[in-house]
Amino acid sequence: MRKEIDLNTWDRKEHFEFFSRNATPHYCVAFNIDVTNLLHFTRANKLSFYYSLVYLCTQTVNEIDAFLMETENNKVYAINQRIASFIDLAKGSTVFHVVCLPQQQDIFAFCSQAREQSTNNPLTLQQSCLITDPKVIFSCLPWLDMTTCTNERDYTDPKLKDDTAPIIVWGKYIQKDGTFTLNMTLDVNHRLIDGYHIGQFAQKLQNKIDSLC
Repeated sequence: MRKEIDLNTWDRKEHFEFFSRNATPHYCVAFNIDVTNLLHFTRANKLSFYYSLVYLCTQTVNEIDAFLMETENNKVYAINQRIASFIDLAKGSTVFHVVCLPQQQDIFAFCSQAREQSTNNPLTLQQSCLITDPKVIFSCLPWLDMTTCTNERDYTDPKLKDDTAPIIVWGKYIQKDGTFTLNMTLDVNHRLIDGYHIGQFAQKLQNKIDSLC
C-alpha cells in the first residue's frame, strides 16, 4: 500500500520542486564501510557474505522514511517497504540472473531463502522488471577494489524522474591492519533523498554490522 503525501505541508516541497526541474535528478555517492565484523559473523555462521550484506542494506533502507517514498506524475507517496532485487551468479556461469526477495524476519532466514530462490527459481532481467513492488537494487563486483560506479538509465524514458529505486553497488573487501573495508556506492533520486539521508544510511548500516555477534 502507499499513501499520498500532502505537498503543501511537506517540509521538502521546495527541494522536491527544485530537483524536479532536472531531466535526471539522480546522483551517486561513494563511501567506505568497515565489514570486519560482518566477515567474521558470516564465516562463523557459514552464511553468504553477499546475501548478508544485501539483507542488512535492505533492512537499513526500510528504516529511513526518505527511502520509503516514490513519485508518480509529480505526486509523492509513502510506501511500506522496499524489497531486495539483486544479481547473482550460478556456479560456473558468467551470465548473471536476478533474485527478488522481501526482507525476512532475520538474516539467517533471508540467506536461506536467497540461496533457495537463486538456485531453484532465478529471474531473468525481463522477469524482474515485471515485479511491481518497490525495490532497492543491488549489484556487486567482488573481483576488484571498486572506488566508484555509475548506473545505466534510459534518458529517453519520460518517466525517468519517477525512478526512485535506490541502487547499491559494492566491490571487493580489502584488508589493512586487520580491518576489512569495502567501497559502496548509493545511487538515489534527489527529488526525495538528500545527503543527510545517505549519511543516515551509512551510519545505520555500520551500526548494524558492528552490533553483529
